[in-house]
Amino acid sequence: DDDARRRRDRRSALFEVDGASVTRSQHSSVEQARLITASLVSSRSTLAADVARVETIRRDLEVDGERIGETLEEHKEGLSVNLQQTRRLLIRMRLQDVWEKYSIMSSFAFFLLVVAYIVLRRLRVVYLLYLAISQLLGATAPLPTPPTAAIAALGGVCADPTGGVCAAPPPLPLNPPPVAAP
Repeated sequence: DDDARRRRDRRSALFEVDGASVTRSQHSSVEQARLITASLVSSRSTLAADVARVETIRRDLEVDGERIGETLEEHKEGLSVNLQQTRRLLIRMRLQDVWEKYSIMSSFAFFLLVVAYIVLRRLRVVYLLYLAISQLLGATAPLPTPPTAAIAALGGVCADPTGGVCAAPPPLPLNPPPVAAP
């Protein structure tokens, strides 16, 4: 009986905050409960704000991930196009290198042929070969006539217009005389 009454009194005291029947220890217990409740409410609102902030960050990260993926795809496409262009340019450069190599070799061969022709012509080797071949074949070869008309046109002196020895024009002086003004 006594125990039941004490429990009832304690229960009623918990609900009576301003009542005179509240003891000092009960009053401090109620105050602690209010502080704990206020702290829990504050913690709950802080956690709710943190959850909202984390959700915002998660959405931002998701958007950034999509942007990074798109950028990666664009760079892959750009790199593949650049690689194809680079391959084409390298092939073109190799072909140009081969072309230049053959051009230089053929130009040098042509130069050597021209030099050989000029040297052989000056030494009259071509004419001597012509005479030798015509002697071997048994034919008589007519003697070629020098270009007397061309030498005479250039101001040269030709001693024998029928094909004899002709002289080249005289060389120009190194320091020409000054021309008088009219």
